[in-house]
Amino acid sequence: MNNIWAITKLNLRNIKPAYLVTGILMGIMVVQILVPAVAYLGFHAAWAQNGTRVFDANTGTWVTSTSSYSISLSWFTWLVVWLAAVWIAGRNYGCILHLGGKRRSFMFGSLVTYVLLAAVTSLVVTIFYYAVDRPLNNLAVLGGFIAPPDVFGWAAHGPVLVFVEQFAVLLLLAAVMHTFKASLLHRYGWAVVGVAVALIAVFSSITPLRHVEGRFFKALLFGGNPALQVVFCLVLAVVVYALSKPILDRTPV
Repeated sequence: MNNIWAITKLNLRNIKPAYLVTGILMGIMVVQILVPAVAYLGFHAAWAQNGTRVFDANTGTWVTSTSSYSISLSWFTWLVVWLAAVWIAGRNYGCILHLGGKRRSFMFGSLVTYVLLAAVTSLVVTIFYYAVDRPLNNLAVLGGFIAPPDVFGWAAHGPVLVFVEQFAVLLLLAAVMHTFKASLLHRYGWAVVGVAVALIAVFSSITPLRHVEGRFFKALLFGGNPALQVVFCLVLAVVVYALSKPILDRTPV
C-alpha cells in the first residue's frame, strides 16, 4: 500500500506539462472574458432592449447579440485529467519502473492518481458552475457560458449528482486516454486507431447502427438515470483500464 501511495504522489508531482498546458489555456480564456468586461465598464456601454451588448474586437465597437455564448472555463479544467493520463502512461511508466517500481504497483498507483484528479476536477467544476457560471448566465452581463452540467443535463439532478456524474465521466476519459496512449507505444496501436475510426464511420453512416451509437453515448453522457450512467461509466472505466495492463506488461522500458 505504501508503494502504491508513493507512486501516486510521484505521478502527481510529475505531470507538470498537464498542469502547465491547462493553466495557459485557462489564462487565455480568462483574458478573452475580461477584456470585453473591462471595455464594457470603461465605455459605459448601454444595454440593448432585445439582447446583450458585447464588444466586437474586429470593429472596436459594441454590438447587440441575442445569442452570445462563450465556453466556460470548466471545460479547460478537464484537460488536466486527459493530459495527465497521456503523460503517466507514456512517460511516468518507464521512469517509475527504472526507479524500481513494480508494474502492478504502477497500475494501482496510477488508478488512485486518476481517481484523485477526477474527484478534484469534478469538485472544482461543480463549485465554479454554481458560484460563477450560473450567476453570470442569470445576469447576462457577458452573455452565456456553456458548461458541462448544462450540456450533458446533469444540472437537472442537483449539485451532488453533478459532481458524481462528472467524476464518473472524467474517470472513464482518463482510463481511455491511459489505455490509448499505452497502445501507441506499440506498432499495433496505430492499427487500433484505424479500426476505431473505421467503426465510428460505419456506425455513423448506417441508420440502425447510428441509433445504437446514439443510445450508447446517451447512456454514457446524457443518461436520464444518474445511477445507471454512473455505474455504466465506472464499469466501462475499469474494463478499459484493465486492458492497458497486458499492453504495458509487454512494453519494454
